[in-house]
Amino acid sequence: MKHETGMKLLTASLALALTACGGGGGTTSQLAPAEPVSGKVADGYLNGATVCLDVNDNKVCDSTEPTAISGIGGVYSIDAAELAKLGGAAPSLYPVVVQVGAETVDEDTGTVVGKAYTLSAPAGKPEFVSPITTLIQQSIETAEASGQTLSAEDAEQQVKTQLNVDAQADLFEDYVEAQEAGTSVSGVAVSEMETIHMVAQVVARALGEMQSVFEEAAGNQEIDFKLVVAQVVDAVVEQLGSIVAAVETHETGGGSIDSFNADSSVATNVTIPTTEEAKADLVVAQVEAAAAVTGFGEALAGNGISWFDFWTDGSTGEAKLESGTVILDTSNQLQETEEYYDFSASQWLAETGRDGEQDFALTSTGWLAVNDGPDGQTISLNADGTATLVRTADGARETISVAAYDVSGKEIATVAGELGELVANPYALFPAGSMAYKMSFRADTESYELWVDEWSAVRVWNADSPSNVPGFAAMLEAFALNPSEQGNYLWIENGLSVQFGQGGALHFYQDAQNVYPPVSMDLQGSWDDVNVQGAALIKMDVPAAYANLFDVEDAPIFAEWTDGTVRRGAYVPAGSVETEDEFSFNSIAFDAIKDRLDYAALAGGSSAVPNQPEFASPPLAADVTAFTLATISGKTFVYTDAEEVGIISFNADGTLADRGEDQYGAWNDAGSWSLDAEARLLLEFAGDPELSTLSLLSTSAAEELNIYYEDSENGTDTGTGYVDLQATVPASVVALQGNRYSLSEGGSISFDTTYLMATMTEPTGSVQGDYSINVDGSISLYMSDETSTFFRVAGGTDSQFDIVGYSVGQTGAMELLQDSLTLLP
Repeated sequence: MKHETGMKLLTASLALALTACGGGGGTTSQLAPAEPVSGKVADGYLNGATVCLDVNDNKVCDSTEPTAISGIGGVYSIDAAELAKLGGAAPSLYPVVVQVGAETVDEDTGTVVGKAYTLSAPAGKPEFVSPITTLIQQSIETAEASGQTLSAEDAEQQVKTQLNVDAQADLFEDYVEAQEAGTSVSGVAVSEMETIHMVAQVVARALGEMQSVFEEAAGNQEIDFKLVVAQVVDAVVEQLGSIVAAVETHETGGGSIDSFNADSSVATNVTIPTTEEAKADLVVAQVEAAAAVTGFGEALAGNGISWFDFWTDGSTGEAKLESGTVILDTSNQLQETEEYYDFSASQWLAETGRDGEQDFALTSTGWLAVNDGPDGQTISLNADGTATLVRTADGARETISVAAYDVSGKEIATVAGELGELVANPYALFPAGSMAYKMSFRADTESYELWVDEWSAVRVWNADSPSNVPGFAAMLEAFALNPSEQGNYLWIENGLSVQFGQGGALHFYQDAQNVYPPVSMDLQGSWDDVNVQGAALIKMDVPAAYANLFDVEDAPIFAEWTDGTVRRGAYVPAGSVETEDEFSFNSIAFDAIKDRLDYAALAGGSSAVPNQPEFASPPLAADVTAFTLATISGKTFVYTDAEEVGIISFNADGTLADRGEDQYGAWNDAGSWSLDAEARLLLEFAGDPELSTLSLLSTSAAEELNIYYEDSENGTDTGTGYVDLQATVPASVVALQGNRYSLSEGGSISFDTTYLMATMTEPTGSVQGDYSINVDGSISLYMSDETSTFFRVAGGTDSQFDIVGYSVGQTGAMELLQDSLTLLP
C-alpha cells in the first residue's frame, strides 16, 4: 500500500505526545521523594521501549506500576512521581520488565525492531537491561518454579557457562558503552564484550520471532502472558549453543560486529517452532500453572496413579515401552503392578522381573540392599494431604506431595510427554474426568545411595575399549587433570564431566560425550575422600550454577565395591526436593493414552511422527462429537496452512461460500451444507463434483473446530485427513467484503467478495492487490511491493470505524498507519 493513499503516519510528534501521557496524577505523597530508578535498555540501545518495575510479576507494564519510556541511547528514568506508586516499598524488590514494541527503534540498525518482545532483569539490577539479563532472570524464575532459590550471581554464572564467555565478565555491564570506550569495567577484553553484544543481537531477534509465534499460538486460550514469555525465553535458551557457535565462527573468520548480520544468523541458526508446537508447550505450561495440591491418599485411591516409560535401547536399538500403576489400598498399603509391551506379540504383558539393578543404602553396618518398591516401605498419611514414606531397610524417610491437573478436553499429544508425538490421532482429546499428576519428594533424612548393575561401574577407555576402574587410586589417576594431555573425562550428568585436580580441585567440562576435547568450564568445584559410617567414599561438590544447569540434584559419590570396581551413587541431603519430570495419570487419562498410541511407530523406535499428519486414520469413536446447528450455522471460519489461506461461511439457509487463495491463485466456490443422520457435516460444492464429510472432534470450542474429513469426487474417494477451522471471523470483518469505503484524506478502498481482491482508488489512479482474512480477525492487504495489516477497532459503527496497522516496504522498513473508513453507497 502506497503511503500517499491518505493513511496518516504516526508522526514523531504524536509519538512524543503519547510518551508524555500516562504519568498519572493523584494526591500528594507524604513520603520523601524517592531517588529515580535509571538505566539503559539495549540490544543495541532501544529507543521508545516501555520500562517498568514489575510489581505484580506478570511481565506487563501495568498502569499501576512505576513506568518510563526509553529515549536516545536507551536511557530511561523512572521518576519519583512514578515510584510513589510503590507506596514506600523499595524499588530494588522488583524485577525490571521492558516491553519492546514493534515500533521501538534499535540504534544498532537505526530501524524499528519489527516484532515485539519482552526483556527483563533481576530485582535490584536496573542499570542495564538486555537480552542477556533476560536470560539471567529466566534462570532465577526457572529455579523458583522448581522450589529452589538461585541468586542473581549464581544465575549470572550459569548464563556465562551457556554463553562460553570469560568468568570475569560482568553480564550486567553495558557492552555497547564498553565497545565504544574501548574498555570494560569488569576487566575483560573488549572483544569479549563484542561477543556478548553479537549474541545479544541474535537473542533479541530470536525473542521477537518466538514471541510472535507463541502469542499467535496462545490465541484465545486465556493463557497468562507471563507463561507466554517464559516459553519464549525457554525456546531461545534451548538454542543458545547454536547461537554462540555461530558468533564464534564469525569471529574465527575475522568478522567483527560491524560485519555481523543478526537477522541472517537467526534465519540460519535458530529453529522457530511452528504454531502447533508452540501451542503444545503453552498447553502443558498452562496445565502445570493451574495445578492444585491434592491429597496423596485421594490421588492413589481407587484405580490409583499410572505412568508410562518409553525409550530406545542404546545397544540394540529396540524400542522399550513400560507402564505401571500404584494404588493405595483400603489398609493404606501401597500396591504396584507393572507391564511391558511385547512388540512381537502386539500385546501388553505383566512385568514379573526386575531390570537387574539393585539399590544399596549406607547404614551403620555398611552398604545394605534396599527395596524401593511398595513392599519395602511403610506409609502414613498426614493431615496436610502429604504422605510420609519410611524405607524399612535403613529408616530413610521422605515426604510426598501431589499436584493434580485437570486435563479434560486437552489434546493428548500435548500432555503425554515423550509419547505425545506417538499418539495416532494428534487431535484426540482427553475425556471428561482425566487427571494428570506430578509428585514432589522431600528428603526428611540424609542418605547415601548406590546403584549396582552392569552399567554402574566407572569405566575408562584404554586402547579403544572400556575397562572397569579397579579402585579409587586408579580412578583418580585415570581422570586426573593433566594440562599437557587431553586425558579422560569422568561423566557425571547430562553432558557434565570432570577431571580431578590437585588439592581437591574439581574441573568441569561440557559435552565430553560428543566433543573431544570437551569444552572447559570456568567454575571449579571440589572433591574429597571421606569416611561415612565406616565406608570410604569420594564425594563431589558441584557449584550451584552447574547443579541447576545440568540437573545435578544430588551430590555425586563413588564407592569401592566388593568386586574391586568403583560404583556411582548420590548423597541426598535432608530437605532436598525432587519433582517428577513427566506426568502420571488417573485411569481415565491413562487409558485414553494407551488406546491411542501408534504402536507401529513405537516399534520403530521413532519419535518423529508429525503432530499434524496430512493424512491419518479416522478418529476413534470416543474422540468424535456430533455437530449441531449452533456449532456452525451463520458462522464464518478461517483455515490456513503453509500453502493456502481461506475463509468458509456456513449460511443459516444451508448455503455455503468458500473463498481463498494459494500459490495457484484465488478461488470462490459456492455450495451447500447439511447434517446427516449421524450428525456429520456434509459439504457439497457447486464448482466441483466434490463431497466432503466432516467429523467434529470432541469438546472443540465454537471458535476453533478440529475436523477430520473424507473427500470424494464423482463417487471416488480422493483423500482423508485433518483440518482446523481455526477461528470465528468477527462479523465486523466479514462486513467489509463487498463494500467500498472512503479514506479520511481522500480516495477510497473497496473489498471484492469474489476473489479476495482489494482496490484502492486515488486522484492519481488505482492500485489493486490481494487481501486475506487472518486467524486473529485482522486483514492483510498486499498492494504493489508493500504489505499492510489492519483490523477494525472497538467503538466504530457499521458505517464508520477506525483502522490501525503497519506498512512494510521492500527494504523491511515498517511504519505505523491509522485512518478512518466511512462506508460509501
